[in-house]
Amino acid sequence: MNERIKKLRKALDLTQREFGERIGVKPNTIATYEIGRNQPIDAVVSLICREFDVNETWLRTGKGEMFKKVPNTALEALSVDFHLDPFDKALVEEYLNLEPTLRETFRTFFYNVLKKSIGDSTLEELSKADTEYPTLEETATYTEEANKSAIRGRFVKVKQESEAAEEIAPSLTRMKQEARAEADAVGDQAYGEILQEKRQAAKFSASQNDTGNTDKKAI
Repeated sequence: MNERIKKLRKALDLTQREFGERIGVKPNTIATYEIGRNQPIDAVVSLICREFDVNETWLRTGKGEMFKKVPNTALEALSVDFHLDPFDKALVEEYLNLEPTLRETFRTFFYNVLKKSIGDSTLEELSKADTEYPTLEETATYTEEANKSAIRGRFVKVKQESEAAEEIAPSLTRMKQEARAEADAVGDQAYGEILQEKRQAAKFSASQNDTGNTDKKAI
């Protein structure tokens, strides 16, 4: 690389001082590069390539041309600077090839299309229409309403469970009283068995009622 740096400097017709000033390096540092005492770090190599349009592959390995390929036209230079793909390049080229009056007609056409499509909408309204995202205020309102709805739903569920418990409690109390009365006659050991039988009977009766209601609904 030391020989190529020296060759590049001479091709540019620069002194070691001038070469170093262009890349922000002291002249004696350039001298150490050229005699092979030191090797430039990657950052310095990048500076040399960027400042003098040098082919980095050539500078590092000696392969290829010394300088990067220079664009032949302003459009190609524009393509390099802005990384235009073939479609972008063709679009710009075709527009630039239009006569000035045709360019004006072309712009007027698109201005009219935009005006009719957006009307008096603001940029914020257009952005919202494109993304369909709610605003912060709408999000906060939605969250508040969702919380209220969840609380109402929980309250209704608790109330229903409470009402169901109240309906069951008298029936359960009555069954316990009846089981206790019958157990008193035969002994305490029979209390559990009697209560169990009554519960099963109550469940059977409830299931029969549900079946009857279902049949009526079906009819």
